[in-house]
Amino acid sequence: MGWTLFALVNGFALEGDNASIAVRTHDLLSGNPPFLGMPSTSANDAPGVIAFHPGPVQFTMMAPFYALSQWHTFGIMLGALVVNLGLVAIALRTAWRIGSPYVVRAVFTGLVLTMHLYQQVLFRPWNTYPVSIGAVPLVVLAWGIAAGKRGLWPWFVLVASIVAQGHLFGLALLGFAILGLIVAATRTRRVAKPSPRELLVTLLIFAFSWALPLMDLVSHWPGNLGEIWAYVTADRIADGVQHDLTNWLIWLVALSAAGMIAAFRGHNAFKRRTNLSENEFVYSVGYLILASMALGLVVFSLVGGIGRQYYLSMAEGVGFLAIVSLWVRKDYWWTRWTKPAIVVVAIFIVTAALQAPSVKDRLQTEAQATQVVEAARELLDNESSLPVVLTENGERSWISLTQAVRLALILDGENLYFDHPGRPDEYDAQRRTRNIEGPHVILRIEDQEQDGTWPVLDTEQVIGQEVVEFDGDEAPIRLTLFRGEQSSRR
Repeated sequence: MGWTLFALVNGFALEGDNASIAVRTHDLLSGNPPFLGMPSTSANDAPGVIAFHPGPVQFTMMAPFYALSQWHTFGIMLGALVVNLGLVAIALRTAWRIGSPYVVRAVFTGLVLTMHLYQQVLFRPWNTYPVSIGAVPLVVLAWGIAAGKRGLWPWFVLVASIVAQGHLFGLALLGFAILGLIVAATRTRRVAKPSPRELLVTLLIFAFSWALPLMDLVSHWPGNLGEIWAYVTADRIADGVQHDLTNWLIWLVALSAAGMIAAFRGHNAFKRRTNLSENEFVYSVGYLILASMALGLVVFSLVGGIGRQYYLSMAEGVGFLAIVSLWVRKDYWWTRWTKPAIVVVAIFIVTAALQAPSVKDRLQTEAQATQVVEAARELLDNESSLPVVLTENGERSWISLTQAVRLALILDGENLYFDHPGRPDEYDAQRRTRNIEGPHVILRIEDQEQDGTWPVLDTEQVIGQEVVEFDGDEAPIRLTLFRGEQSSRR
C-alpha cells in the first residue's frame, strides 16, 4: 500500500499494457466482455500465429474495485494490489495450514525474497505479476494437498486459474506443478481427497474462472487453443529483441541444482519413511514437487528456445522457495545469527528506501502519458459529436502513449475506432476501423524522427495539431487531428 500511495503522489498513469488491461477490465462489466486475456507476442517469432494469454480472471477480480472507484486509476491499482497480496496471503495461510515449521520457514522466507523483487510493482495491473507471485502459492497448495491436508482443492483451482490465465508461461508452471503433485501422489499415496462439499466449491470456482475462455473455445473452435497449439508447433524465428539472459540463467542453474538435490534427498527419505517424523515426511513431499517443477523448467528452457527463456524469471519465487528449503531443517536457521528472517525483513525495508528514487523516475516518465491524454482531449473538444479513429506512428506512440489515450477516450464515452494486431473476431470487433461509417475525425499520435523532423502530413485535411513537450531528454510527441471521409468541421 505504501508503494501504491507513493505512485499516486508521483503521478502514476496507466499506459502501454497497463492501459490495455484497464480497457479490458472496464469492458468486463459491459454487455460484451473479453473472453481471453491480453494478446501475447507469439507473432514475433511465429509469424501469423495470434495466440492470446488464456483468460481474463485477473481482470474479473480487479473489475469491482475499478468500477466502484468510478473508473479512477486508483481503483484498478487497488484491485491489482488485492489480487497480488491475496496470493501472498493464500501461500502463508496454506503454509500454516500444513503445520510443519519447515514449510512455514521456507514459505515465509521465500515470499519475503520474492516480495523484495516485486514490492514496487504490486499495484500495477500488468498480467505477468500475478503469475510471478502466484507461482509460490501454487507450489505450496500442491505441497499441502500431497501431504494429505484437506480443504485446499478450491484454493488450488483458484490460484491455478490466475497463474494459467495470466500468461502462456503460466500454463507451463501449472503443468509442472501438476506433474509434481502426481509424482508425490504416486510415492506417498496420501493425497487429500476432497469431500463432497469441497468438490462442489472447487467445481464452482472452476466454472467462475474458466467460463469466458470456454465460451471462446465453443464459439470460435478451435479458437485460442488452436493458436496456442500452432505456436507450440511452429518453426520459430529470431524475434530481433535482445534479452539479458543472466536472470534466467542464474535461476535455471539454481532450480536445476535444487531439483537434483531435492530428488536425491526425497528418494532416500521415502526409502526410509518408516522412520520419518511427520515434519520430515511433509518436507520430503514438498521437495518431490519442487524437484519435478525444476525438471519441467529445465525442459521448458531447452524446448522453448532462447527467445522465450527469459520467462523463467516468472519462476523466481519457486527458485527462492527451493533454495531456502534446503536449510530450513537446521535449528540455527531460526534461533541463531539474530534470527536471519528478521535480517531479511530489515534488508527488505532498506532496499525499498534505496529503490524509491529510481521508481520515482519511472513513474514520472509514465506520467507523461497524462500530458498526451490532455492534449488529445483538447484537440477533440470541438469535434466531440463525431466518431474518432485513433492511429499512431512510431514505437513509443504504439507501445505506450496511444494505449493511454485509447483508455481515456473509452472512459470519456467517445465513439472510438482503432486497429491493433489481433484476431478479427475479437470481442471488441465493433471498434475496428472497418466498421466506421459517415463523418468522423482521425487522431494521429506520432513520434518525432531521430533527426528531429516530423513525418510529412497532408495539411489540407488537418483540423488541429499540438506538439507535447516533456521535461528532461524525452523527445516530443505530436498529435494531429484530420478530417475523415465525408467529415466536415463543425
